[in-house]
Parts: sequence; structure tokens; C-alpha cells
Amino acid sequence: MPAPWANTTDARKLVQFLETTLNERAKRGTFHVSQAILTPQTKTVIRGLIVGLRDSLVARNLPTIMNWVKSQKPGVNGVNIITSDFVELVDFATTVIKLNNLLLHDRNKLEQI
Repeated sequence: MPAPWANTTDARKLVQFLETTLNERAKRGTFHVSQAILTPQTKTVIRGLIVGLRDSLVARNLPTIMNWVKSQKPGVNGVNIITSDFVELVDFATTVIKLNNLLLHDRNKLEQI
């Protein structure tokens, strides 16, 4: 199962990478893991030793990541699995559950037709 990795500390580059890989996956019709995870570089790790990686890297970028997650659609041409770090700091689980509920809503609409 493809799980491409952005390897960046920049949330905007991460979102761009996620969009690109999601579009590529949709063309192939394969199952896909969207890794909404920032990757610390050496200087980030050193800074993180002082203030913690959660504060130096993740917390300030979570709003951008969460905005991307909230804007997604689940299913064949959308996201399948989304992973992220420090999800306890935001409403990540609730957001993903809402995406799953969209699938149920769409299925119910089809059954009514």
C-alpha cells in the first residue's frame, strides 16, 4: 500500500505534497496512506531538545495540517487513510470520523435511489 513521505518541516510543502500524491493515486485507483507528518531535520531536532519537537515543529503547523484534513473527501477519488503526529492536540480523530460518516451518508443516498 503506497504511503509516500514528504520529508519536510514546512506545512505548506507538506500539503502540496499530499495533494500531488493523492491526485496521482486517484489516477491509478489504488489504496493510499496520506502521511500528514512533518519530518524534523537536524537543526529542528537540536532546537527540539530545548523546547521539544511538539512545540518547535508540530504545534505551530497543526492548524495548516488540520485545515487540509478537514477539506478532504473520503472514498475512491479521495483519502483512504490519514496519519499524523500529536493528534491528541487537536480534534483529529473526530475530523477523520466525520470523513468516514460522509461515506455512510453517500451510501445511504445511493440506497434510496
